[in-house]
Amino acid sequence: MELHAPARRRWLVTLAVCLPLALAAGHTAAQSWPDRPVKLIVSFPPGSPPDIIGRTFAQHLGEGLGQQVVVENRPGVGGTLGAQAAASAPPDGYTLHLGTTGSLAVGPALHPKPDFDPAAAFAAISQVSSAPGCLVVNASLPVNDVRSFIEYVRARPGKVNYASVGSGSVPHILMEMFKARAGVDMVHVAYKNIPEAYQGVLSGDTVAVMDQPATVGPHLRAGKVRMLAVVTSSRHPDHPDVPTMAEAGIRDLEASLWFGLVAPRGTPPAIVKRLHAATQQALAAAPLRTRFAGLSTDPVGSSPEAFGAFVAAEAKKWGAAVRASGAKAD
Repeated sequence: MELHAPARRRWLVTLAVCLPLALAAGHTAAQSWPDRPVKLIVSFPPGSPPDIIGRTFAQHLGEGLGQQVVVENRPGVGGTLGAQAAASAPPDGYTLHLGTTGSLAVGPALHPKPDFDPAAAFAAISQVSSAPGCLVVNASLPVNDVRSFIEYVRARPGKVNYASVGSGSVPHILMEMFKARAGVDMVHVAYKNIPEAYQGVLSGDTVAVMDQPATVGPHLRAGKVRMLAVVTSSRHPDHPDVPTMAEAGIRDLEASLWFGLVAPRGTPPAIVKRLHAATQQALAAAPLRTRFAGLSTDPVGSSPEAFGAFVAAEAKKWGAAVRASGAKAD
């Protein structure tokens, strides 16, 4: 309905008065933020290495903000469950998400009509950490390197099982990428979680898994598994004798398991700026760096723009791998 001239003038006057007040209220709210605890949604179960990373980061982030940051665990659907919960929260800075390779890059590609698009649903703040992926096999397997493992599998086409934590999970897609580049045929066996996956490897029901050093560590120290290669461009300082995939002869297979801080899209820029500053402060803290080192995880830190571009590139890379694998979400 078209407004008559007097009504239109009254509407313009009202807008001229109310809009500055609304903007001022939003600015004031951003200035006073946070005045209560902030929630950080972590897409992993309590006590897992990723949860420890999240809680360590939350503690130091809270110190920088002058307010407690409380971790809420929302595992499920490859991390997508937690991401969706964070994306639907009010964009007021009080609900954040510790995004991962799974929740921000792999998960959206698993659904023909994803419930959310990370690029549209979140405001990027900073990458938090990065850990190498690695190829692990049962120590009783008669192989000592990637080449002999490939020969072992090729001699038994379709008869060698590998473990993952579910169809479409990062370990699943990473192993499918390895299979494609190595030209081998292995059978995927999906477990509910990483402890069950390792039980499969240790029992011999499966013989290999793609994982990260933090969860491999106890089994590696016990001599029950062998790490054949890291899936990164350079060797990891915690495992200097373990070659990269490129050194082992498998080209174009590099991937990291990363974490990054995001907030719901529409979070005020002033809050994003303060979160970014607090994140950099947290990642520079000596206790955090020591704790991360114990989990073979490297603190990173990046600008919101750089992290947003990184997530977009990762989504493109992992999306192509998901489509090539034919993986479907459990």
